[in-house]
Amino acid sequence: LESVREYGAEWLAATGDTRRMRRRHRDWFLGLATWCELDWFSPRQAEVAARIDSELPNLRRAMECSMESADEVHLAQHLAGSLWFYWAGCGRLSEGRYWLEHVLEEPTPYDASRLKVLWVLGYVAVLQGDAVGAVSALQECREEAERSG
Repeated sequence: LESVREYGAEWLAATGDTRRMRRRHRDWFLGLATWCELDWFSPRQAEVAARIDSELPNLRRAMECSMESADEVHLAQHLAGSLWFYWAGCGRLSEGRYWLEHVLEEPTPYDASRLKVLWVLGYVAVLQGDAVGAVSALQECREEAERSG
């Protein structure tokens, strides 16, 4: 509920602990996404899909929070890339593409997180029937992978 979220945000701001708590929130959801990614190809796939579906607003907020600081953009990239199974396997191609493109807007020195986003973006573009977008993302991924070793 929006009113509950606003009340909580006001209360948190009054304590002066907003930044630390947002980081803890983000870190927890990074862990959740990583666990779900690893558990996708298991008998618990339906459970994983339902969990991500129910936590999607929190995952969005975690990505937004990471995009607020240039030093943490790679975490938003890691999170968006780790959700590849959800974007592709649960019919969220458009939203996935939005987040993948959004987290690539900011440069970051962390090659691994950026490369993962690029290959996932290429995969999503293929599934959407966008050959030009797929080739562009995958070519950039290949070039950056060769450059970074």
